[in-house]
Order: sequence, then C-alpha cells, then structure tokens
Amino acid sequence: MMGKRKWVDSVQKGITAVAGLVAMISTVYGGLAMVWLAMKAPDAFSIVVAGAMIAAAIYKRRPSETYNLQMGHPDTERVMAAVYDLLRRADND
Repeated sequence: MMGKRKWVDSVQKGITAVAGLVAMISTVYGGLAMVWLAMKAPDAFSIVVAGAMIAAAIYKRRPSETYNLQMGHPDTERVMAAVYDLLRRADND
C-alpha cells in the first residue's frame, strides 16, 4: 500500500503534468485564434493589439507628477512665457 506522503507527491506530479499540457494546448489554440482573427478581421485584430499596448502602457507608467506653478516656483516664468508664445502664434495663424 502506498504511503500518504508518496500518494500526495504522485498527485502533485500528475497535476503539474496536466497543467503543463493544458498551458501548451491553450497557447497553441490562442495563437491560432489570433492568426484567424488577423486574417478574417484585420481591423478587429489591430484594435485588440492596440488595446493591449495601451493597457501595458498604463500599467507600466510612472505616477504623474504635479508641479505647483506659484509665482515663487523657479520654472513659472519660463512656463508662462512658453504659454504666451503659444497663444500668440495661434492668434497669428
């Protein structure tokens, strides 16, 4: 008769083998589905890829930095001058 520890080890090995097989099969079928989607509906495929890229960019981006542009801030004068030039150029066009 098999001991309890040996039986648990056998079950764990079996689960690991089945999980690996399922992962490989799902990867193959996922790749085939992406190829089919790209061939049948390239617009939908590009939307899916663009959505994945945007999601990855949002996930990877740093937290936004907010600067207080009070008159005592060192960059206030430079930023205000750039905004003034931008508005002036927009009015001339």
